[in-house]
Amino acid sequence: MSGYPHLITLHDNPWVVLRYVPDAYRVVRLLLKLRILRWGKNFTAVSPYIAEALKSKNRHPIVVPNAVRPAPGGPRSFPTGPRRRIISMQAEWSSLKNVDTALLAFREVRQRLGSDVEYWLYGPNYGLNGQAHQWAKAHGVAEGVHFAGKATHNEIITLLPDFDVMLHPSREESFGMTLVEAMQAGVPVIAGAKSGAVPWVLDYGKHGILTDINSPAAIADALCHLLTQPQLYEKLSREGITTVQERFSIPIVTAAYEQQYRRILGQIAPQAVSTLSY
Repeated sequence: MSGYPHLITLHDNPWVVLRYVPDAYRVVRLLLKLRILRWGKNFTAVSPYIAEALKSKNRHPIVVPNAVRPAPGGPRSFPTGPRRRIISMQAEWSSLKNVDTALLAFREVRQRLGSDVEYWLYGPNYGLNGQAHQWAKAHGVAEGVHFAGKATHNEIITLLPDFDVMLHPSREESFGMTLVEAMQAGVPVIAGAKSGAVPWVLDYGKHGILTDINSPAAIADALCHLLTQPQLYEKLSREGITTVQERFSIPIVTAAYEQQYRRILGQIAPQAVSTLSY
């Protein structure tokens, strides 16, 4: 390390990522992370989950979450029409992202709530004839699914308020920015009860529904429950917006980082501060 005062932000658990996505790129990231963990002195982590996973006898990361930019949205009324729209946004088609289980669950949701319910999938592998579409057709679960494919971040943020529910079936998240963006838009979230940082982001079920995302039946039950309970739906919409403002807004996160900078500079003679992010 350079010897300069520094603050290193830990964004993920490289061992977990490598287990789900075992390729050369993730191996290199793991090796880089091990070097940084060995030589770094001051760390933050984006969630308690990551702080706990990467702590050691001499390393105790301080939790400072990711910040979300202001975006369109607001408290939502319960969707009363037959057309209800569920959205998932994923980076890739993989065991980690677990969208195959979500697709199996959605087939059951349509059987129970009607064929007007829609499931929209966004991401590089989720376009027409992409990996997700091919899998869905092969397993007979493509009906009612819109394979929207890749979209820019700005496009997604603009589109989010038009949806009724965010389904996030990922098996592990170090933070889960899509969850926070959905809550900010007033869109209630359903996600995994044991998916890394997800329970913490959703305040352990107070601001979103936590379920067993390895079970199509459990996901379907959660979706059907949310879409038939007006009071619960509107409560989650309102409180999701509030928790984002109180925990993940730019002013809140900026103040937390400033506090860490002051702490570090108080320990070491004032010099230039370098902030490394991996």
